Amino acid sequence: MKEVSSFPTTKVDSIVSASNSIGVDALGNSFASLFSQANGFSKLIIVALVLISICSWAVIIQKYFIFFSQRLGIKRTEEILKNKSFSDFSKSKKISNSECITVKILVTAMNVVTSSEFTHKKDISEILMRLGHIEISKFVSIMNSRLSFLAFAASNAPFIGLLGTVWGIITSFQSISINKAINLIAIAPGIAEALMATALGLIVAIPASVFYNKFKNDIEFFSSAAEIVLMESIVDAEKVMRLGDKADYKQ
Repeated sequence: MKEVSSFPTTKVDSIVSASNSIGVDALGNSFASLFSQANGFSKLIIVALVLISICSWAVIIQKYFIFFSQRLGIKRTEEILKNKSFSDFSKSKKISNSECITVKILVTAMNVVTSSEFTHKKDISEILMRLGHIEISKFVSIMNSRLSFLAFAASNAPFIGLLGTVWGIITSFQSISINKAINLIAIAPGIAEALMATALGLIVAIPASVFYNKFKNDIEFFSSAAEIVLMESIVDAEKVMRLGDKADYKQ
């Protein structure tokens, strides 16, 4: 019986040894080493993604503390409306200096009630409704500021990373063409750059998308809370005008 010739093992051994060495080197390489090995265009993409990430996290941190303060203010407003009368609020200067939208609504209502320009219930209702909606519109505009950058990062960072991926693959094929051989040593650097750009794009986009949606939901919640407080303020102000005890609201 004729013996079947074995497959040449020299090329297989070289490929396996090359893959093992590349795998160890890839695991040992840090982000800085991969960045230093990248070409100019890949470096530009990586720097752009890093800058977008830094700016995104700056917006996220800033908005987080602002929104946290708003939630505390809304809780204080709920306590005021639940446990205190409208006139008690007018004497609380510490609370009236808050930047919370619901507190501003109450301050606006207090100022209108204590003003001598409005003597009829109809005037009170109309002016409070108008001023309250102005405050809410200004608040929504301020809260939405810079959120567009998070939307930009969430929607565009993956595509920027994809551009780096495509460029890395092109580099890999160019290496194959130059070396006239298909081996891992020729294509590994370009593939590593490509995967790094893709991963970095996702790392930038995912937090930006999550916090953008969270902040948008928070703004809707704050606006709804402000509308409720505005309606309650109008009812309370009308009661004050009907009972004729405006003097109790003056500082």
